[in-house]
Amino acid sequence: LILLMAKISTQIINFFLIPLYTAVLTTQEYGTIDIYTSLAMILIPILTLQIEMALFRYYIVNNNEKDRKEIISSSFTVVIVMSIIASVLYWILTMFFKLQYRGLLYGYYLSLMISTILLQVCRARGDNIGYGSSNFISSTITVILNILFVKFSPWKIEGVLVSMITAQLIASIYIIYRSK
Repeated sequence: LILLMAKISTQIINFFLIPLYTAVLTTQEYGTIDIYTSLAMILIPILTLQIEMALFRYYIVNNNEKDRKEIISSSFTVVIVMSIIASVLYWILTMFFKLQYRGLLYGYYLSLMISTILLQVCRARGDNIGYGSSNFISSTITVILNILFVKFSPWKIEGVLVSMITAQLIASIYIIYRSK
């Protein structure tokens, strides 16, 4: 039930934000945000090599605490190496192909990578409440900041990206604090 609520909360947020986006953003701005978020759903599994799923799988079948720590640290090492490689490639490519929000997109994709692996650490450890709470925190912050940035500031696409980055980072900090 906790996992269901966590998953639904993140999905329902997008549904509830549609009226805000369509009322305040132009069709082009809304389309741009949709492309960036859809692209994230394609890129994150590639950029992380889905190592977070391997972490989850091997963690739950292994009962040795030393091995579990090794699984987590190895997973983070792979994600860090992939982040460095992806960062170098990203910045080289964006020098040749001008991307309007390249810094914010970089921050969004990086924060999503970090959050994704931390969420799986929570799940693997059986901390469903931490997992659900983290998703709820992320969703709530996304909604609040989207309303503030998109409705009440001149930021439109930038506001959406900043709110998603902030939400992912705060949720990640929460997981780190909770799981020590």
